[in-house]
Order: sequence, then structure tokens, then C-alpha cells
Amino acid sequence: MISKEKINQAGYYLIGKNSKLSKDESNSILEKFRSIHRHPMTLFRHTIERKLKKFNIKSPLVSQRLKRIPSIVKKLKIQKTMGLSRMQDIGGLRVVVNTIEEVNLIRDELKNVEKHRNFKFTFVNEKNYIEVILLESGYRSIHMIYKYDKGVVLEKQCRVEIQIRTKIQHSWATAVEVTGTYLNQPLKQSFGEQKYLDIFKNISKLFISLESKKIDYEFIKKIEKDVEEMQLLKKLQSFKIITNHLDKNAKGKYLLLKMNFKDNEIDIRQYSDARFEQANKDYLDMELDCLNNKAVEVVLLSIQDINKLKQSYPNYFMDTEEFIKNMNILFKLASQHESIEKTISSIKNKKSRKKAETMVKNITEKILKPFD
Repeated sequence: MISKEKINQAGYYLIGKNSKLSKDESNSILEKFRSIHRHPMTLFRHTIERKLKKFNIKSPLVSQRLKRIPSIVKKLKIQKTMGLSRMQDIGGLRVVVNTIEEVNLIRDELKNVEKHRNFKFTFVNEKNYIEVILLESGYRSIHMIYKYDKGVVLEKQCRVEIQIRTKIQHSWATAVEVTGTYLNQPLKQSFGEQKYLDIFKNISKLFISLESKKIDYEFIKKIEKDVEEMQLLKKLQSFKIITNHLDKNAKGKYLLLKMNFKDNEIDIRQYSDARFEQANKDYLDMELDCLNNKAVEVVLLSIQDINKLKQSYPNYFMDTEEFIKNMNILFKLASQHESIEKTISSIKNKKSRKKAETMVKNITEKILKPFD
């Protein structure tokens, strides 16, 4: 059994603090501690998927992941008073749905499940970054933390983070992470060149208006100008990594990916459910080997449908098509609105003017239809 003290000592070693453990002991404890989050994540995922099915939510994306070592190290360094044993998002689940109404529905359903006697988790805390947006970045999502309370001492140390967001919010977060990865800037943590932080903050405001159907056309035109000057969409398009070499008929339940963004190379290893421990060990070894190489990312993915891999983890494949599509919808909307407004202003006949205004409304509704 691993004590919390040993887990914390492993964390100290990881970030270069004085530790009572050797390198091998620290790596072994980290591997075991991260590995034990798999079962709680799977249990919670089943609960979420039952709720999605119950309410017939269309085309949801549900994914799970174990936190990567670089992310663990970064968080321990930023939150200096937090020990590794208290890190709340070693195991994480992400739920992506279509609307804010569906986000709130799933959130409320999870709160209701807490009351059930057979529920194996205890609620720890919730941060609603949709109602209270992170002003320094524009990030939007609901985060809920649960502690696994099954009567096993080791697993009682586990906490699982649930992220719930809309697809448009997910596209924004993906674009931020992809841009940060290529620029070697921690934009996700609200650090980096101010021009990138500002543009993504403003795009978040645009997406809020898109979801609420309250469109500020002048603001869209301003953002379009800034995006063009920075060539942001062109950069994102160039960031994509070719993924057609993936075996879409893969039998493995786990994929270990090593991605070299500089050379556009990807190494893929597949593992069955029975070989999870080996996958987790290889994951740790590979991460440690690449710890100081910012051009390389390593991730161990758990998937149920390989065909949804690219959708569930677009940031790992540099796929920002959804974000680019959303931006182009807004730019198209503003362009058409500007053109029609000029036409309307030249119409003298009241009846004709009214007809033109109705046409504007219909065009706007048609363009925004994908976000209903």
C-alpha cells in the first residue's frame, strides 16, 4: 500500500525538491498512483454515459485520460503548497455536448446521483467557468471533482475531475492548446505573448454571443481584422498532423502516442485491456525520456470507439477544423449582414424595407442553425 506521504515525496522528487525517495522509487510510486485512477474513471464514465442515453443527447463526446507527467510537474510547481496526493485531476473525464442547456442538465443529473446509496463517490467541489468566465483567458467549462470512496484504502486517495462543456467551448479550448503547443507558450495557463492571449479572450466573447444568438457585428469585424493580421486561421490549418495512417479497425483498448510536432511524426502503440499495466509503464518511461523536449508530447488514451478518437482528442492531433468552421460562420454572418444593411438603407418603400429586414433575419437564423 502506498501512503500519502510517499506519494508526496515522489512529487517532491519529480519537481527537484528534497525527497526521501530515490529516482526508481519515485517513478514506481508515480506509476502506481496514476494507474489506480483507471477504475474510478471507468465507473464514473459509465454513470455519465447512462445519463446521456437517458436524455437522448445527440452525438456527445466522452473521453478519459490520465494526467501527463509534464502537466503534473507544471501544476506542482505553480501550486507550491499542494502535494501530489492531493492533486484532483490525475484522472479526468471530459463530456462535450451541444448546448449550454445540455451542459447544465448533465451537471444537475450528476448532483442528483450523489444522493443514491450505491454511488461510489463523494462530491469535493465544483467550479463553473461558464457562469463565471476566467477573465484572464476566456476559458469556459464546468469542472466537478469527486473522491472515490469505495472501501479500499489505496483507491480512497483517488480523485476524478469531470469537465463538461459545449462543442463550441471545446473548439475554443482546443485552438488555444494547439496554438500554445506550436508556439511553445503556455497559453492554456494564461501565459505567453499578449497578442495571442488577447485574441483568444476576444474570440471567447464572440463564441458567447454565438451561443446566446446575440451577435455584435462590429465586434466580429474587429476580430476578423485582428485574426487576418495575425494569420491565426492559416497557422492553425498548417498545424494539423496527418492522421490517416491510424488503423481505424484497431482492436486495442489503449493507445500510447508519442507526437513530434516539429517533425510531424507520430509513434503509435496499441495495448489490450489486459496489458494496461504494461501500457502505463511504457507511458511513464516514454514521458521521462521526453520530459525536456517541448516539441514532443506523449499521451495514453483510453478509447471505446477508435473512429471517435480524432473528435474526442482533437488537440492531440492538431485538429482545429471545428474552431476554424465556427470562426468562418461568424465572419460570413458579419459580411452578409453588412452587405444587406447597405441595401436596406437605400430602400425607401416601407413594405420593401420590411421584406428586406425579414430576409436578414432568415439568413441569420440559417447561418446559426448548426448551433441550435
